Amino acid sequence: MAVHSHEGVHMENFPKQFSDYINATIKPYIAGKGYDWEITVTDTQRDFWRSNGIAPPPWRSEAERAWAQDGRPSEWEEK
Repeated sequence: MAVHSHEGVHMENFPKQFSDYINATIKPYIAGKGYDWEITVTDTQRDFWRSNGIAPPPWRSEAERAWAQDGRPSEWEEK
């Protein structure tokens, strides 16, 4: 069993593109071998996301780049 959770950024067509990619990736290993498979991706609203109690900065903001560069959440101020 594998679990994937996607939080934060919601993009048009992402669910279909991602599901198609996962199916294409795993299908050669399981299709035609008698296995059943199911894919479920949890796409949580950004409003519910917290890291160490801190809400994430806006997408593609300077604060978000700092989170990525530092590899950890940090306090940030809305500009």
